[in-house]
Amino acid sequence: MTQIQSYCCSPVVLSETVQEFADARYYLCGRYFQRDGVRLHVVVWEFHHGPVPEGHHIHHRDDNRANNHPDNLECLTIADHLGGKHGQESGERGRQYLGLARAAATAWHKSPEGRAWHVDHFEKHVRRVLAARATLACQECGKNYSVCAIRQTQSKFCSAACKARALRKRRKRNARQHLL
Repeated sequence: MTQIQSYCCSPVVLSETVQEFADARYYLCGRYFQRDGVRLHVVVWEFHHGPVPEGHHIHHRDDNRANNHPDNLECLTIADHLGGKHGQESGERGRQYLGLARAAATAWHKSPEGRAWHVDHFEKHVRRVLAARATLACQECGKNYSVCAIRQTQSKFCSAACKARALRKRRKRNARQHLL
């Protein structure tokens, strides 16, 4: 293989943060070498094998993201790729940042901006829903009563006393049936 073929087929490492492939430079951005949001290992794979099939990821076999040599790349299903070590790493990172996100959310909700957002949201979206009423008949005593419209499918009784009375009747009926 000539120097030119080798140059075209495999990325050239210029430094720890720069690699070159097909006359384009890729820079270490986060954990991968990229150029305009396109990852180098994907470009190398596509150069040698064609487009990445839908539902697949390109994986570094040796887990070294700086090693973008074609022999170090393999095409895996997303489930296989994220189900192994990478999925575990991702989960650990997520758990690490989840605590920080919770703390930030708590701070925002306690801030004047957070409280103002909730007041505004309540006025725009919640108040009218809670204000809507429905009239139902109590399943125990038959009396009409008013309930919040969003609770009408759950509500059966006009009061706690009717609910308790119905419960006692049901238990008594079940006990009689159990004795028979």
